[in-house]
Amino acid sequence: MTDTDPTTDIGREQPKRWRDVLPIHPAAELFPLMSECDPQALRELADDIDKNDLHDPVVIYRDPETGTDCLLDGRNRLDAMELLGQGVCNEAGDLVAQARRVGHDIAGSPWPNFDPYTYVVSQNLHRRHLTTEQRKEVAAKLLVTNPAQSNRLVAKATGIDHKTVAAIRAESEATGEIPHLEKTTGTDGRARPAHRTVHRPTVVQVVSPRAPDEIVTVTTVEPIPAATIDIDDLRTAWSAVALQAVANNKTTLRGALENLITEASAVLKVLGGLQ
Repeated sequence: MTDTDPTTDIGREQPKRWRDVLPIHPAAELFPLMSECDPQALRELADDIDKNDLHDPVVIYRDPETGTDCLLDGRNRLDAMELLGQGVCNEAGDLVAQARRVGHDIAGSPWPNFDPYTYVVSQNLHRRHLTTEQRKEVAAKLLVTNPAQSNRLVAKATGIDHKTVAAIRAESEATGEIPHLEKTTGTDGRARPAHRTVHRPTVVQVVSPRAPDEIVTVTTVEPIPAATIDIDDLRTAWSAVALQAVANNKTTLRGALENLITEASAVLKVLGGLQ
């Protein structure tokens, strides 16, 4: 009997590990691996797959730039299957685990406006119990991948406040991780200033050039440092007050007024701190 005898496993090529044959799209790495942050959760996932099978197929995406199929979502599921000893890839290196494709149709034409990063975030945020710090980390990664996204767009995707995203952006710009952009693109596709500047009046007294003995009061307009105040919040709060006043709903009007006061107080606090 030789090593190549089909009746024995000796000399037969063994199934490959999925990481050796299947490229991982960068978007798939926005979230931490269970094996790194919560090995017990990976074990529980493996037990669930063992009992109930894989009911949520992994996701394959063909990168339009390289034309290569890569894993977009499902790293933990494939790791769990390998933990169970289940075959994920065959001897030829082809994926045999349940999978579905996104981003292009049967003919291979790309889906219009499909963003793999947005897809991964939407798929993972609802199925994971992420802490605020973990959501901040995801927001920071999204800004690195696409700095042109507005703070509100990133905030909506990650479930944190847009002011928090603004602070993350400012820190990333300061460290050089992302460029300082003049404009970003919002959910409506429109480009707007990335850092809104608010001007405040400053009153100073100077000597009159025509009469040296006279003191003249002059009012100048001084710009407040960019990104210090998000004036959109104040506008939104005021619009809500106006809307509820027209509706004549005292309960909702009270809530809108309280929110306006909160936003106005925040602006006043910033102005006071800049004096």
